[in-house]
This record gives sequence, C-alpha cells and structure tokens, in this order.
Amino acid sequence: MSHTTKHLPSISVPLRLSGQKPLTMSDVIVDRICMAYTPENARRDGIYYWPDPLPTPDPHLSPDPLVLFQPEETTSQLALVPLSLPEVLSRRSYEKQKPSMQIPLGLIDKPELQQRDTCLIDLHGTSGALTGGPLLLVGAQNSGKATALQTILLWLTARYLPAQFKCIVIDPTHELSLFRSLPHFYDNDGNSLWTSGTTDEELQRTAQRVSQILGQRQKMLPQQHWHDDTLARLWLTGNDIPLLLLVVSQYHRFTDRLQAQQTLKKMMFSIAESRFLGVYLVITSTEVSIRHLSTDIMSKIGTRISLFLSEQQRADFFSGRIYPMDSIPGRGLLITPEHQINQVQLALPMHGNSEHERYEQLKNVMQLLQ
Repeated sequence: MSHTTKHLPSISVPLRLSGQKPLTMSDVIVDRICMAYTPENARRDGIYYWPDPLPTPDPHLSPDPLVLFQPEETTSQLALVPLSLPEVLSRRSYEKQKPSMQIPLGLIDKPELQQRDTCLIDLHGTSGALTGGPLLLVGAQNSGKATALQTILLWLTARYLPAQFKCIVIDPTHELSLFRSLPHFYDNDGNSLWTSGTTDEELQRTAQRVSQILGQRQKMLPQQHWHDDTLARLWLTGNDIPLLLLVVSQYHRFTDRLQAQQTLKKMMFSIAESRFLGVYLVITSTEVSIRHLSTDIMSKIGTRISLFLSEQQRADFFSGRIYPMDSIPGRGLLITPEHQINQVQLALPMHGNSEHERYEQLKNVMQLLQ
C-alpha cells in the first residue's frame, strides 16, 4: 500500500526581539486568521470579541466597555440593551408593561454551542430557562458585586414606574446609597424601604414589613389561587401590584450576629418560596464557607454567579473543585440550576474610565429616574 504525503504550505514564523516570548505555531495561525478576518469584520457579523471569547483588559489598549444601555453619543462601546436610557424611560410611560424579572446582566460564553449570548438573569424562572429563582453573587472584595447590583437596580428602576416595582434593600456598607432617594425604594405611605441593618431591631422591622406585604398579597385574591401567571393577568386588567425585590448586600456581615442571621434567614426563605406572589431575592457575599452560606440557604438559591475568589474559597464554593478564574472585576462563572458552569462578563451600569467617573455618571442619572 502506498502512502501519499500531503505537504502543508510553509509558514514563516516572524522573529521576536531578544527577551520576548517566541511565537508558537498557534500564535501564527491566529495572527493569519485575524489578518484575513479583522475584528471590524467580526463586529459587523455580530461577533464582538474576536478572537477573545470575552472582553479582556489589555495593558496597552483600552477595551470597549460592556455597558447596560446604548450611549446616546456615537461611540464604540458595546451595550447589552440597544436603547439609550432616555429611550427606555420614555417607553415605560406609554408601552403596556408585563411583569418580568428577566435582567440583562452581561455576556455569557457557551463554548459547547459556540455561542456568546446576553446573560439574562431570570429571578422568576420559566420552563427551560438558563437561570431562575433567587440569585447569589459571591466574590472577593472589589470583584464587582456592588457594580452588578447597581446594574440590576438601574435596569429595574429604568424599566418600571414606582407603582410597578418596589425594592427593599439591606445595605450595611452603603454601596447602593445612590439609589436610596428614588421613589421605588419607598412604600405607598412614604416610608423608606432601606436599612443598613446596623441593629437587630432594624432588621426585625424590615422582616415584619416583608411578612405584612406577603400576607396582604395572599389575602388580595381570596377566591383565586395564585399561580406563576397571576400577576401578569392582574397587570392586564390594570391592577399594577408592584414587583418586589429584596436585596441583601454583604450577607456575611450579619452571620456573626445570631439574632440578625436568624431574622434574615427567615425573611429570605419566605421570599424565596413566594415567587408566584411577585416577590424576589438577590444576595451578595464575600465569604462562601458553610459557616456563612449554610446548606439550607444554598438550597434556596436558583442561580449562582461567582466572581473572583481565592483558591480556598473556590474549593469551598465548588465542593472541592478549583476552577481557574481571572482576577478581573466583573469576570466570573455562572452556575445554573442544572449545575452547568459558564463564563460570564458582567456589564457596567454606566460608562466611565474609572470607578469615580462611573459613580458620577450614575449620580447624574438619578435625576432622570426620579
């Protein structure tokens, strides 16, 4: 039997300066592909991060920031929502809204499907949805948890009128204080739905308010059993019972206070089991050990996003497995209810070259949301 040898075309490997890492054959092939199919061509085809799967900061280049809303000015920034904030605000006043807790939070990479999609966090959950139920965000300090909460709150307060969405916030470090003045964070009697949880009494009052709201909703329709679509049908008839979100920021700060921990767990469990009433839960934590996030809490969580964690924290959070992670703020892993793991890049609420600039931009936006 004769064998035919196929000769591949020769590829000249460019030389590098002394001290630089030599190019590998794969580097050369990728360079050749990029020369033939440029990032501009990829972007026209809807591929935003060619050849990288997700946006990666470069020490020499400023990458296009991933932001929530399309900037009003013409820029190269990538936006999750193809509308500017003023356009979203104008639409909510005349478009018939449907109650939905699907939140565009970033990009998700699905290598097995060779897809990069918008990462939609669905706090309610639907059949076949990638995510669903209460959301847990964990990560080391400065990994992007507070920024992710800002993106979530900006989306919900921009999309819904105060009569359609209310938010109870427990914020011990005041990371979300920019939103505090918005009418979405006050009840119908003008009482603030915000607390730092400094004392057990404050948390107890918040828990009583949550219990009262749940009781009122259950009594609202005595002749009708609540289902997953009951709230949507009520909105269609003009009865805008507001969506209600409980945000517990930095939950680990309460776990050393026995009374505070018990109060929060009871409140979070009530919310987690009452999604059909239109009430939802988001938790963040820097600590991930079982002492802080006990098994009964984790059993209530529908979707988990892990931003950067130390190796020991990763071993605790992923049951002994240590997944590789980049220490890039906003970059992490999403664990679905079916325990699939996907890479995610979370969006910034506003564009800015620094945290201070984004803070100032967000502060200006609060005037539009009033």
